[in-house]
Amino acid sequence: MSSPYNHQREATKEFTLRDSPSGDGSWTVCIVEEGDRYGLDDCLTHDRPDPMVEFYDAPQDPEKFGRRGQFVARYYLSTLIQTRAGLDLDAGIPAWTLDTEQMRTVREHFLIPFVRARFMPILSESPPDCVSETSSIPSNPGA
Repeated sequence: MSSPYNHQREATKEFTLRDSPSGDGSWTVCIVEEGDRYGLDDCLTHDRPDPMVEFYDAPQDPEKFGRRGQFVARYYLSTLIQTRAGLDLDAGIPAWTLDTEQMRTVREHFLIPFVRARFMPILSESPPDCVSETSSIPSNPGA
């Protein structure tokens, strides 16, 4: 039986970004963690600790491309979390561009919550017994 933490983590690995309120176009954005399968027919396994973020053109033919749509691009999470601008996913296809506001939405509503859910529990664990709130580092250790 999986823990609630793992279930919650799985639930945050896919996000739909709508291009417009009418929903004419949208993107499926997915996170691939270390050990996850990805690529055409899931033939690859991600073997690095830095998660990857994949972008799919969601309206494309699901019979041909699958439920997420047509794969467009993949970036490391550490790169995207720092980006404050838009993102040109494919210079040859103008529609495959996310503007600054769309990237802000992806970052604030998907990537940052994912990082908090995935890594903050690790960072907020109790410090080891050898570290206490009253511990201090000498200001002049060589004296």
